[in-house]
This record gives sequence, structure tokens and C-alpha cells, in this order.
Amino acid sequence: MSEGDSQALSVLVAVGSRAIALRSASLVSRGLALARSLLRDDAAHYELGVALACRGDWDGASAEWLEALRLNPNNDLAHYALGVHLGNKGEGDAAIAEYREALRLNPSNDDAHYNLGNELRYKAEWDGAINEYRQAVRLSPNKDDAHCNLAVALGNKAECDAAITEYHEALRLNPSNEHAHVGLGMELARKGDWDGAIKEERGALRINPNHAIAYYNLAVFVEKKGDREGAIAEYREVLRLSPNNDRAHHDLGLALCYKGNWDGAIAEFREALRLNSNHDHAHVSLGNALANKGDWQGAIAEFREALRLNPNNDRAHYNIAVYLRNKGDWEGAIAEYREALRLNPNNEHAHVGLGVELARKGDWDGAITEEREALRVNPNDAMAHYNLALYLTNKADWDGAIAEYSEVLRLDPTDAAALNNLRSAVEHKHNYGEAL
Repeated sequence: MSEGDSQALSVLVAVGSRAIALRSASLVSRGLALARSLLRDDAAHYELGVALACRGDWDGASAEWLEALRLNPNNDLAHYALGVHLGNKGEGDAAIAEYREALRLNPSNDDAHYNLGNELRYKAEWDGAINEYRQAVRLSPNKDDAHCNLAVALGNKAECDAAITEYHEALRLNPSNEHAHVGLGMELARKGDWDGAIKEERGALRINPNHAIAYYNLAVFVEKKGDREGAIAEYREVLRLSPNNDRAHHDLGLALCYKGNWDGAIAEFREALRLNSNHDHAHVSLGNALANKGDWQGAIAEFREALRLNPNNDRAHYNIAVYLRNKGDWEGAIAEYREALRLNPNNEHAHVGLGVELARKGDWDGAITEEREALRVNPNDAMAHYNLALYLTNKADWDGAIAEYSEVLRLDPTDAAALNNLRSAVEHKHNYGEAL
């Protein structure tokens, strides 16, 4: 066999992207001609399959790899190549079986470990994926995509610090890995490092200005920093790139609500529902916006539709409770608040609302319990502190009331009602002595 023919038979299976790379059209043509003359052994069938794959004939390639395995079931490269083909067809389980067999025959195939990790990740089999990616980076420490995907799997196991380490390693190896920037931003956000998260998403967008996920994450992160206008601008960028992203329409609507732009918010919620009529949270959000426009009939219809789609939507129950309270149906409101809390014990607003209704019935102990539960969820809920102070006053717990009014004023020093009530509580504690 000539040196040129030997080169022709060396067309390789591409690594890292589950695809066969075309290295040279002339080598492929020579490889095809030569391989057809060597069909007596498994290696020739394997190489012919590679050449066919390079020409885009994956079915023909698959037939050659299967023939190679009929002649030699221990041809690890043929098993690997079949895994690539099956994975590209979306036949994940079959691809996994081929990768496992390739690795049984050749445990040092880093690409097989990497691709097997990918297939397991697609099935959310995180432990298995982590193990395969670790093997891939052990065999090829400079494979940035393997470090990046290992980080993704670790993040899904809530191993935030380990994920951050792997993302940093991926970016050390390849600072232009946009996916690593995006993923690192998400992990930093999980730790509350909004500035670091924003920096990473912007880094991804410098590399790829059309990365819709990076824009979406950036919108969420800048909104967490209180920049509503910035968030609105980023959500609009998401929708420029992905006009049918119902989640982005919904979240843009929420941002517009915070700005008091109810008409704009309603338009976004309606578009989200046009794209996905089963989006129960969008029905709740549309209901809230309609309620703020005074359209309670439209609002209650949206809340009930949300519950038809998802009976466990605690926000819908909470909003129905508010509607019933405004109609004077106190018992109905209490029932809805309790249902919201059964579904989500951490719904602080439902605790506050239930506390108000129980206080209305003179159940001070029950009202106090609910406000304290709201504060367990959010210690900085000024309304819960204020309500708790009122209820403690009705129990003549002056020390408790003073402490709660003081907390309200720590959170909002301009709250005149809290200041006046604090003075009154101090007066009562000192038997109408000198007030503040």
C-alpha cells in the first residue's frame, strides 16, 4: 500500500461535536476507491464508513460500520462511530450502548467518554455524566468543552463551587468558550454574586452578540440589581433574536408591571399566552395586570384558567383570596389563603393576608403566627413587621410591639404611622409616661 493510500485511509472521526469532520475532499475520494478494494476486513469497512460519513451519507456509513462489526465485534472504533451516528439521529439509548461497548474495548478513548457523558446529560443522568466527563478530562486535561459540560452536570447536582471551578478551567483553556461564560454566570448568580454573573454574560455576548440565552440571563441578573430599564432592554434583545420565546414575553411583562406600564405588560402577557396557552403563570400575571387596571372580572377569569391548567398554582389561589377579600367574602378569602399556603408554605404574601383576615375575626394568636411565618420567609417584610406590631399591641405585649415598630423604622425610616405607633407603645409601657 502506498503512503498516499495509507493517508487516504486515515480520515478521522471528529471529536467533541459528535460529527465526522471532512479533512480533505481528495483524500476522501481516494479513500472510497481504496476502501472498496479492501472489503475483506473490518478495518476497510470502518474506513469506508468514515469516508461515506464525510460525504454526508450517514446511512451508508452506518451499514459499513455494522459490517465491520459483523466481521470483528471487537472493533472499538466502529462501535464509537455508530454511537456518533445514533446520537445524531436522536437514538440516545442505542448511542449509549455503542459508546459503552467502545469503552469496554478501549477505556482510553476520551472522545467516547465525552460523548457518553453528553448522552447521559441529555437524559438528566447527572451522576453518570459526571463520571464520564471526569474520565474525559483525566485522559485529555486540555479539552475545554469537557470541563464546561462537567460544570453543567455538577451545577445540576447543586455542586455550585465544583461547577465554578470547572467553568474557570474551561475558560483558562479557551477564553472564547461562550457556553462556559454563560454557565459560569448562572452559577455565580446562584451564589448571589450578581456583579460577577453580569460580567460573565456580557463576556459571552462579546464573543457571540446573538446569544439569546446570555441576553435572557443578563436581563434577569440586572433586574436583581434593581435595574428595571436595563432588564427591559435585555428582554427586548432576547425577543429580537427569539420572537417566539413565551418566557421572555412573560418576564418582560413582569418588568413592565414594576414600572407601572400595565398596558405594555398586558400586551406581553397576551403574547406569551398566544405562543403558549398552557402557561399558567402567564395567566396569573395577566390577571394581576388586569386587576391593577380595575378589570376584576377579567382578572378572576385568568386566575381560574391558571387553576384549571395547574390546580397547584399557589399564586392563583392567593390572588383569588385577594379578590374575595375585596368583595367582603372573608371566609372565602381565608380558605384561598390557606390553600395557597398548603401548596407553598413559603408564600409570604399569603401569610400576611391570612394574618389580616384572622385579625379581622379577633383571632390575635392566629394572626401573630401568620405574620411571624411571613417574617421567617422574609425577615425584611416591613408590612409583616407592622402588622405583627399591631397584633401584639392588641395582646398588650408592649415590648414586642416596640421591637416590631422599631424594625419597621429600620427598614423604612420615613414610615410616620410606625413612628406614631411606636411612641404610643412606649407610652403604654411606661404607664403613660414621657413618650419618645
